[in-house]
Amino acid sequence: MQIVIVGARLGRDDDADKVLVDQIIDDCKDRYAKLLIVTKSGDKGVGKFILDRCRSARDNGDHDFDMIEISLRHILKREIPKNEFLGHFYTLNAALVELGDEFHLLAEEFPAGAMQDILKRIKERSLLYALYKPSELNGGPKRPTLDGGTSISTISSNGG
Repeated sequence: MQIVIVGARLGRDDDADKVLVDQIIDDCKDRYAKLLIVTKSGDKGVGKFILDRCRSARDNGDHDFDMIEISLRHILKREIPKNEFLGHFYTLNAALVELGDEFHLLAEEFPAGAMQDILKRIKERSLLYALYKPSELNGGPKRPTLDGGTSISTISSNGG
């Protein structure tokens, strides 16, 4: 199973997000025998948490999941228009959507820009996703659905 886990670059709490990312990975490991996590930009935030966990596990001989990191780095001599710049990240989103079977999106409270774009792409293709807003940090991982996920604690308390 190819699970995409990505986060917004701004408006997130790094410490709380790290805990949530670990919970999402652990839940996915419990649900899928073969787990490939796809993320983007392992330089900070969600991508870095996943990359660090994967490297640490590999170094300790406890390699419990595989991963793909996709990154996009601009090294420009000139400034480019914002819409062109964002367009490059929208293309990265298209690649993520092509690779993923299930999506976990740690978004801003009101998804915008590249996060709004990937959410739109996922919905257009009727793919399973879980959306995590900053106001939901203490809710733990969700089971992805066609409309943004259901809290696992809700599933457990309802017997499902």
